[in-house]
Amino acid sequence: MGIWSLRQDRMLAEMAARQRCQNLAESGARAIAADLSARRRSSFSSILIDDAGNLAAVDGSRDRANSIDEVAPRVWPAGKLSEAQKIQWEEARRSEFEQKDDAIGRWRKFMESAPPPPFLAQARYDLALLYAGKSNSAGALPLLREVAGDGRASTESGLPLFVLAQYQEWRLTGGEAEAVCSNAIEYPSLITPVILEAGGSRKWQGIWNRDEAAREFYQRLRPQLTRAPLPQNPFWIEWDGADWVVCLSSTTASNQFSVAAFSPAEIASFAIDELYAGLPAYARAGLAVGGRTVLDERQSGALLGSFSFDDVTVSEYLARPRVLYADARRRTAWFAGLIVVSAAAALVGFVSAYRGFQEQVRLSEMKSNFVASVSHELRAPIASMRLLAEGLQRGKISEEAKRMEYFGFLVQESRRLSSLIENILDFSRIEQGRKRYEFEAVDIGALVRQTVQSMRPNGAERQVEVELRPVDAAVPESLVCDGPAMQQTLINLIDNAIKHSPAGGKVTVGLEAARHGASQAAGSLLRLWVEDQGPGIPAEEHGRIFERFYRRGSELRRETQGIGIGLTIVQHIVEAHGGWVAVRSAVGQGSRFTIEMPWK
Repeated sequence: MGIWSLRQDRMLAEMAARQRCQNLAESGARAIAADLSARRRSSFSSILIDDAGNLAAVDGSRDRANSIDEVAPRVWPAGKLSEAQKIQWEEARRSEFEQKDDAIGRWRKFMESAPPPPFLAQARYDLALLYAGKSNSAGALPLLREVAGDGRASTESGLPLFVLAQYQEWRLTGGEAEAVCSNAIEYPSLITPVILEAGGSRKWQGIWNRDEAAREFYQRLRPQLTRAPLPQNPFWIEWDGADWVVCLSSTTASNQFSVAAFSPAEIASFAIDELYAGLPAYARAGLAVGGRTVLDERQSGALLGSFSFDDVTVSEYLARPRVLYADARRRTAWFAGLIVVSAAAALVGFVSAYRGFQEQVRLSEMKSNFVASVSHELRAPIASMRLLAEGLQRGKISEEAKRMEYFGFLVQESRRLSSLIENILDFSRIEQGRKRYEFEAVDIGALVRQTVQSMRPNGAERQVEVELRPVDAAVPESLVCDGPAMQQTLINLIDNAIKHSPAGGKVTVGLEAARHGASQAAGSLLRLWVEDQGPGIPAEEHGRIFERFYRRGSELRRETQGIGIGLTIVQHIVEAHGGWVAVRSAVGQGSRFTIEMPWK
């Protein structure tokens, strides 16, 4: 479940990232599509087309949509001239062309005949040029101003005559060229570049270049606008040696569309702000417009989100997985650590429980053996005492010596039984933690001699000699200890030695002063040892013989008497006195148990 939860945590992080990136892709695509429709290029003027794909306006002006190569000649209503006016018109033009002195008079005469407006405007303009050629500014300026004020006046070739008049007036008077340059651009013709060059204004020259670029771009765009309805989504064209994406959007005017064109670099420059607004650190964005990739920063990784709107597609890619899964990895590390610790704890608990179970089984078996041993050890002296008592009760033993021997046996078995029960009670008190010791000054030498003396009859019964080595003179007369407990310890060791000694063997007891380590002064330790000539103890069992209920061999074999608690009691009493018990033994070489305790 923990591993499954970790996997779910990673999947949830990825799902949240996908949802977030999908929302960002949708908002980014809509914003960029709106930008493509609303933005205008700065390299050429804005363009409006009608629903048929014709150029309707440049920079909002219908007149500026006309190319200088498309200026058409005007047909003047020559039929409205009288025969006299026709003759005067031809003669005035011929005399002006031939530069005759009477050209001014002929134009004035023609103007006095009240000709139609187009002829009158041309006559005024030509007469003004004749006055200007003769340095007669006073005669030329009024005429030029009349022509300049007529915004409909044009030449037969289609050139805007009022713009020409403004230009000539500016040349005669000087001053600002703003008005003439503005009109020259507003009504483009072959003379517009000449006027702008003469005006020397970088501002108007820049506007003219932008208008020219707009008209040229439209001509390149025109083949894409032949189909109906006009394309509503961005599309690509090649112009000026590069690829451009074109967007058409409806205007407030009916049946008109504005045209916006951008290079891939321009789209990327203003799209990055939209793409990376709120984009998380682990993601990178990609942009496609009109089916072509404009921006690709995905680097590597899976697609997290994608959305298309008006042929503008924004895609979000996982570029830095480590950043996305950083929190998940930290949670995974902590949770995995908890899982490992929990599993280890469970394993340790299982092993501990298993070992505890095995220990309980072993203890149960040992307790069973203990009960069997206790039963046997109690039954034997009780049965002996019963037989002896019944014999005395029936009066079958008439000899006084025999009767005294029976009484001796009864006392001996009673002591044996009392010692056994005392050991059991001591062991019970030790197990329950109720064993208490009363420390007082004890003549340790006398205690050892008395104990050895009391154990000699037990040894004699088994044909084992119990010998006490001379007490070391360095041993002080008194030792602060619990006398009865120390006596019980020595009794248990001597009893064990007698049990394991063969008939005719000997048990030796010694008491001497010793020292522990080079730093200890001689005589600072008391050493009490009991040595037998029994079969010895294997080295691998030296540690186990002090365990409770442990006895060598099985209960059925019953190699030795006892209930397996004697050495356990010895070890507990010695350790309670601040000492320790050691065994030195080998198979076939007997055993020596040594007690060492510091003086107190």
